[in-house]
Amino acid sequence: MTATPSAAVPGPLSARPPRRSPGRLLVTIAVAVAALVWVGPLILLVLTAIRPLADFLAAGPLSLPGSLTLANFGEAWQVGQFGTA
Repeated sequence: MTATPSAAVPGPLSARPPRRSPGRLLVTIAVAVAALVWVGPLILLVLTAIRPLADFLAAGPLSLPGSLTLANFGEAWQVGQFGTA
């Protein structure tokens, strides 16, 4: 009995990943920058919400918080009268 050849085994040239065009790299970079621009304000909003006012005023809006607090949410709830709304 003779062995029958199985499905064609890919050669060493087909094992290489396909080359990507420079245009795809530019699109990937553009999408990454757009994602940062899109998500950046949300990150700043969350960082501002969880830091004390004194820390925000002393260090500025673009710095990392020195301490974290959730008291801002309770104060916003009372000042905004969300309970009666």
